[in-house]
Amino acid sequence: MSDLLGLVIAAATSTADVSAIAEPDYNAVSISVPAIDGLRGIGASYERWFPARRISIAAIGQLRQTATGDYGALSVGVGGEARWYWRADAWLSKLPAGSMVGWFLGARLEVALGATHDRIDDRWLGESLDLGTSGLIGYRIAPWRHVEITPSVGLGMRRQVDLSGRLPAYSRGTAFAGLSVGWMF
Repeated sequence: MSDLLGLVIAAATSTADVSAIAEPDYNAVSISVPAIDGLRGIGASYERWFPARRISIAAIGQLRQTATGDYGALSVGVGGEARWYWRADAWLSKLPAGSMVGWFLGARLEVALGATHDRIDDRWLGESLDLGTSGLIGYRIAPWRHVEITPSVGLGMRRQVDLSGRLPAYSRGTAFAGLSVGWMF
């Protein structure tokens, strides 16, 4: 009788729905919403999740029109970002605990090349190298079908260098608010 009881218990526990324990999404692609203001620019990123440490690493690309009117300027940049999700859980998200959602702290490094054009005289004025670093805090939610919404705020420092050597390099502080939307998979 005890063998039959043991067999029934083993069969009951082995038929439990293992698929109910969902795996977290390990990847995300996002676009920066404020960058979508007509044809002024775009920012996009790919993010990879490392759940054991609750850390994600992102690669960022951007293309921006940085001047208008009599001058035209274009900036092309790349960057990297690390985020630490301290709880890896969000009350507004449909993803399982352990996913890259909820409150995070981040650090970002960026480099961009820019060129300015005088449209009146039809000549190029010069190129610049822009180096930046920033710290940020944000909150990611995934409310529906792996769609992610991520508002963030931060402080940073930028250093701009004239590649022709005619102007001195200068640094400036920055504050920003950002919003991105994307897809987690």
